[in-house]
Parts: sequence; structure tokens; C-alpha cells
Amino acid sequence: MCSTPSLKTYCRQELKGCSFLGLIETFLEVSDGLISLDKLIIKIVTNHYSLKKALEQIPGVGLITSLGYVLAIRDPECFENSSDVGRLTWPRSAT
Repeated sequence: MCSTPSLKTYCRQELKGCSFLGLIETFLEVSDGLISLDKLIIKIVTNHYSLKKALEQIPGVGLITSLGYVLAIRDPECFENSSDVGRLTWPRSAT
């Protein structure tokens, strides 16, 4: 698997003159932007949301899921027990 910089170089060399090289360039720029956003999100979450570390210890819970919980819950002290959190995030129907 190529790193993004070497993939860019490879694509530019191999596809020189192809009509869809502009599309490939745009795709690689978007990919770079997503990588930058991922790094920014990780930095913000790591520096400002300490509770997310505890949530990420749950199997299958990653950065975005734990950040969503932290932002939805805000203050965990508002809940008497953990089952109250489930009612906030997954309310039952009235039936």
C-alpha cells in the first residue's frame, strides 16, 4: 500500500496526459483534507474531552461515537445511574 504522497507522485507520473487526471487530483486533495480533519478532531477531543477516554475502552466505541456521547450528556453527574443515560440517547416510544 502506498502512502498518500507516493500515491500522488505515482498517479501524476503514470496518468500524465489522461483526461481524468484532474479528477484523481481532486480526489487526492479531498483525501488530504479528510486526513487533516481527522487529526484536528483527535487533537480537539484529546485536549478538551477527558471522558471520551473512558468511553473508548468499550469495544466498538471509537472517537466519533464517544465524542457524540460526551456532547449529548455534557455533565455525567446529572444522572443517578448509567441506565438513565440510555433513556436520554434512546428514548422509548409511547406505545
